[in-house]
Amino acid sequence: MDGDCYNAKPTHSTGQDFGQAAATMAAAQAAADHFNKDTMQIFQGKPMSCHKAIADAYDCCSLDGWAEKVLKCSDDEKHLADLKRKGWTVDVGSYCSNKHLGVCTSHAYVSCTYDSLLVVDIIKQGVIGQLHHNFGDPKSTQCLGVTPDELQKIDFNKIDFSNISQDIINNMNLPQAGQSTEDTKNKVDYLKEHEQSGGVIK
Repeated sequence: MDGDCYNAKPTHSTGQDFGQAAATMAAAQAAADHFNKDTMQIFQGKPMSCHKAIADAYDCCSLDGWAEKVLKCSDDEKHLADLKRKGWTVDVGSYCSNKHLGVCTSHAYVSCTYDSLLVVDIIKQGVIGQLHHNFGDPKSTQCLGVTPDELQKIDFNKIDFSNISQDIINNMNLPQAGQSTEDTKNKVDYLKEHEQSGGVIK
């Protein structure tokens, strides 16, 4: 067969392109779904913390299942462990949460939590990696996301969605060429419009 014959089998790079396009479409939809009209924030996380005692007297930040067996660990700490196992968290930092006679006896380890790997990828690689945002003081962080205007500055083509792209492809209709970029722009423009109008959703 000559070299002009069409090879119908997708190449690895073609699969990656489809995956990136699908993930970009999903990211645009996630931005609309995660828009908080009260705070005008997109992808705002929820701060959660776990506690670990000095000298390993107890460790409610453990991911090995031990935390669930300890009465000293709260339900929120057990839930945080579950979210960490899923990869739905971004670490913020720690602070001394308890002192005895001036000596710190336990630390709180704070994470911003989200509802998917997709959002975590955007936060880590877009919000932190490209916009250079940080979550501030672990003790008082609000896990702020981005405004619609800031979202427009993120280059989603530079975000590696390879850890989730295949799952997204399996669960959505792939966009046609150029559609994902246009849809992303339309959704961002929509969010910006409502940011400028004081968050009134029509």
